[in-house]
Amino acid sequence: MMIKAKCHPIRKHYAKGLCKTCWRTKYNKKKWKQHKKSEQVRYQKWYTDNKEHNRRKSKKRYRENKSKIQKQNKKYYAKNRNVRSAYIKSWYDTTYDTRVANRFDIDFKYSELLQAQNGLCAICQQTCSTGKRLAVDHCHETNMIRGLLCSKCNRGLGYFKDSLELIERAYEYLKNFYKIGNDDDYE
Repeated sequence: MMIKAKCHPIRKHYAKGLCKTCWRTKYNKKKWKQHKKSEQVRYQKWYTDNKEHNRRKSKKRYRENKSKIQKQNKKYYAKNRNVRSAYIKSWYDTTYDTRVANRFDIDFKYSELLQAQNGLCAICQQTCSTGKRLAVDHCHETNMIRGLLCSKCNRGLGYFKDSLELIERAYEYLKNFYKIGNDDDYE
């Protein structure tokens, strides 16, 4: 004879007068969360106490199944290449904004500044020749962001130590060279 649950008379009794579904969802939900949390804490403690053991075990498993694991990884990466690259790019873009904002202690959006400069370097008006993103140029004294520069212009300013005097001397030097070297007027 089947004992019927009080919550759903057509279902079999599980515990505390409830069917299995109701007992798991209603009555035991809080206890299950506490149990799960205590298990996680216990496992994390064990894992941190036994890191070396786990590392050795993991390396051993990898050595024993190296070709199988490599095949699985290769298959997974081939199947999910587009998804993974899009995810990595979006992750990198969002974390880049966060890293720059935290470094300079400001609200910063790289994409907005890039769009304001039409995707070009603020000095040479070209995209970065290395294929990397434009560098965030900032004043080293005030930490204020001045704009985005390609790697060559950014390094050039760095070599001149952000000194207007040095940059003016370099300008005069080049100006004099072109006056002496060419018959045409430079200006």
